Amino acid sequence: MERALTAVERAARIETPREQVCEGRNHDEGLHGHSGPARFLVRIACPMCGYGHDLRLCVGRVLYGLNSGRRMFCDGCEHEDVVAAFWTIEDLPAEEPMHMPSISRWRRRSSHEIEQSVQQWLATWELRMMAQNCTKDTITERLTTARAFLRTAVFEGEPLDLSEIRTHELLRFISRTDLKPSTRATYRSTLTAFFRFLVGEGAIEHDPTARLPRVRFRPAEPDPVRTIDMQRLLDSGIRGQTITKVLLYAYEGLRASEIAAIKGEDIDWERGRIWVAHAKGGRPVWRPLHPLVLEHIQAQDYPRVGYWFPSYRIPGPVTGSSVSDTISKAMKRAGIPHRPHDLRKWHGTTLLALGADSIDVQHSLRHVDGQSMKAYVLPNEERITAAKQRLPRVEIPTRPRRPHGPAEK
Repeated sequence: MERALTAVERAARIETPREQVCEGRNHDEGLHGHSGPARFLVRIACPMCGYGHDLRLCVGRVLYGLNSGRRMFCDGCEHEDVVAAFWTIEDLPAEEPMHMPSISRWRRRSSHEIEQSVQQWLATWELRMMAQNCTKDTITERLTTARAFLRTAVFEGEPLDLSEIRTHELLRFISRTDLKPSTRATYRSTLTAFFRFLVGEGAIEHDPTARLPRVRFRPAEPDPVRTIDMQRLLDSGIRGQTITKVLLYAYEGLRASEIAAIKGEDIDWERGRIWVAHAKGGRPVWRPLHPLVLEHIQAQDYPRVGYWFPSYRIPGPVTGSSVSDTISKAMKRAGIPHRPHDLRKWHGTTLLALGADSIDVQHSLRHVDGQSMKAYVLPNEERITAAKQRLPRVEIPTRPRRPHGPAEK
């Protein structure tokens, strides 16, 4: 026997409903699940103030309220947990008794319950990323971004449940004017991964990131540090560990997080090699040490056991941010308008300019593919000029140019 259709299902099947304007909030802006003309009459009774009235709502607005429970409030006083009864406009009798269902049906979870639920899903997502063999830095950055967004997802001072979050909350977070285009793209990617995980686990029914626009941006042309700038940085008065960090950045092409995690055990002192154990993407590799770097660490008597740059606040090494911050401050004091990562770009650019094979440079920078090198290699004007000189020449007519006629104007 076929099950009887609910009022919501009956309204959704109506092909030619009576044209009514939805009286729900934000319908004109298309927010909170609004769609189509009004097909329901909702009778509201607020237990807080006794306010009662009828509202004509569209199907999307009713479904949104039933699924989330967040918007079941009194439009007169904005109290929550109101009692409501639904009828389709077409089936509403002339004299319908005011039958009100239980108020607990639309009771919203407390802020404490929402916070507990969010933390549980974040912990589960963290376990999933660990199972996917994501690096510790990737997991930390993604969780930090997700928590930063969830702190902004509030309504009237209270946190939104995960099922209540809609696209416009995400747009408000990503479209902040203080974000760079590349940061917006990273945030979009992280939040998309988080909400797709929630959909796959059944925590929410709809993915609010499905309608997020792609971030358009053009990567800036590489601007590596010049050799004279690096020499000026070394001569600016920096000492000890800061000099070592600069040399590892420039001559080994290491990233800040890779420099921070170096231990004495990572050096093959006999063969002059370094084991990059904390490489990006979890791909540890051996790479040859530049003679200048090897001579420096031997002269400075760096330990052969333990971290080279230990943290004085927590057990273990300093963070990559600490390495980057130290060099950044030194650059600023020396009047060098560059970022520490531009030392790594100097590594790739200079090797190519000296005639090194692009494949060898790619492996030295530890890139998975050559596409990533575009952000590190500075266009060589001399090579571009020489290439243009090899273009075939054409003959330019030397006869006088006739004056423009009416048809040529």
